[in-house]
Amino acid sequence: MAALKLIGCLLILAAGGGAAFLCARAERKRLEVLDGWIDLIVYVRSRIDCFLMPQDEILSSLDPELIRRCGGSGTCRSFSALCRTSERYLSPESRRIIGSFTGGIGDGYREEQVRACDYYIDALREIRKQTAAELPARIRVRVALSLTGAVGAAILLW
Repeated sequence: MAALKLIGCLLILAAGGGAAFLCARAERKRLEVLDGWIDLIVYVRSRIDCFLMPQDEILSSLDPELIRRCGGSGTCRSFSALCRTSERYLSPESRRIIGSFTGGIGDGYREEQVRACDYYIDALREIRKQTAAELPARIRVRVALSLTGAVGAAILLW
């Protein structure tokens, strides 16, 4: 009976370790998605500024790797659909900024769109700096909570 308890406790601890690993990976993914959106807006800006491409052509010319980095998968039908797929990785402030970008892209003249892209790039870079500074602490907290919960459950079930 003690051997079964030990195996059960080890399984609970292994599940806690797996949860800690997944939590740390999700926190890193948040930063990767922000980087992807910054790169996407830089790409959109270059397409508008250099080639005066309409939104549909920009969407069709997107690299699938860039879409994946933004939190999407496969092809991208619209920028707002891509924003919805990446919402779980975005903070409320970055979600608001990206939502404004996706809602306003394609409106106005070339100069206005380029200025808007510059604004969104700068705003997301500020949020990225904050997120990068908070990343180690957020990872430590989430890993500690996962492992502590697993140890607590193992002790309670012993």
